[in-house]
Amino acid sequence: MMPLAAAAATLNLDSEKPGGNAGLLYKDAGGFYLDANDTVRTDNSIVYLSLAAGTYNITPTKDLYESWSRWSANKNCDNSGENCTQGFEQSFAFFMVDTATAGADGRVGDVRSAPTDNSLTNLVNYSVPFTESFFATPGQGYDAVAGTVMASFTLDTAQDVGFYIHDNWVADNRGGVSINVAAVPLPAGLPLLLAGLGGLALVRRKSA
Repeated sequence: MMPLAAAAATLNLDSEKPGGNAGLLYKDAGGFYLDANDTVRTDNSIVYLSLAAGTYNITPTKDLYESWSRWSANKNCDNSGENCTQGFEQSFAFFMVDTATAGADGRVGDVRSAPTDNSLTNLVNYSVPFTESFFATPGQGYDAVAGTVMASFTLDTAQDVGFYIHDNWVADNRGGVSINVAAVPLPAGLPLLLAGLGGLALVRRKSA
């Protein structure tokens, strides 16, 4: 999948995409994929954005999805549909394409429920399974994080960033996650100040 060029975008991440062990992020000469044994390749499970240098916030939104579940059924929810040991959550993962390097086996970041290197695969709002932190409905999973900045990241140079749902098996998944990725605006007046400094430097060069 070709990267989407954007300073701000709404992404829809499908938890039900094919790919076997979708929690296993691998890299080869052809790019990134989500299954060590995948000969068909499932890059469509990763959504890429081409972003300029800067700081970005990731916030939840309601678009195609509200939240997702890594199980086919809920379990042990209370009467309000909260504190489930199996249910819906609003979580995802992302990685910086230019800085992601693979091990000898091609693996980038992690596997299963925890990353081996957070600088490679960044997990956002992931709950440990069976910890009574899940919800009975997609809407409740969304409401738990609505109006928050779920993650921020800074790029020193323009590059692609990949987003996906991190799970070790997708056959029983339900739903997905919709997120907004947007550049953090510079403080008011700072662009004019930077432009003025640039002009001052030019004048100094001419007078030197």
